[in-house]
Amino acid sequence: MWVRTILLGIFNALLFLALIAYIGMTLAFAYVVVKGAMTATSVSDFDKAAIGALIAVVGTGLTALGALYTVNRQAEVSSRIEMSRKTSTEDLAKLQHTLSLQIKTMDEKSDASLERLKRSLDFNAIANREIMGAAAQYFYALRSAAIHKWEEKELDKAEILMIAASSHLLYVSDEVEQDWLSFWQEAQSIAQRANTKTDLRSKMKSVEDDLSSARPDGETFRKRFADLKTLSKKELADRS
Repeated sequence: MWVRTILLGIFNALLFLALIAYIGMTLAFAYVVVKGAMTATSVSDFDKAAIGALIAVVGTGLTALGALYTVNRQAEVSSRIEMSRKTSTEDLAKLQHTLSLQIKTMDEKSDASLERLKRSLDFNAIANREIMGAAAQYFYALRSAAIHKWEEKELDKAEILMIAASSHLLYVSDEVEQDWLSFWQEAQSIAQRANTKTDLRSKMKSVEDDLSSARPDGETFRKRFADLKTLSKKELADRS
């Protein structure tokens, strides 16, 4: 395309030089004929014919050269337009390719962010399930000890579950963590007070009283456990 444009430019330059040369030769010929006619005492039929031929040649030549020059200029303009169109098409293709890559990169980053968010939500759900499962195990072990039969093995098992579940506190909110630790501490106190009693009935009575008695803040241990479950469920609902 560039070669064609250069060749058209050279050809137009040559046409322009030919036009200048043609005009110069025509003027010289016209000068000779007109001068001869002016110096002659009379204008012969030959002189009249020569002047008429000169005018026809000049007009025809100028018209032909002008038309040829115009055609070539149009061809050059068309070539440049075609080149510009091709360049624009290539630039548009490059732009589209660049935009496609950018969109793809953005999609990949968005997918990665969504995946991280999903994993975070999964960790939070697992953590809440584990710590609430351990708390429920401890609560119902104490409740069973108060109502049915004192089972120190079940309380020891519940304590072990609470220790294992504490590794999940990293993935829950500070509020859930504080309430859970407070619940655990109070559950340990209930079990320890019961262990100071000498007989099983006294142990069961101690646990039953601690489950139902109001604390200085006005809440019972049963209410504390119910509030902890509600808070954990709310956190899961807010993050879903």
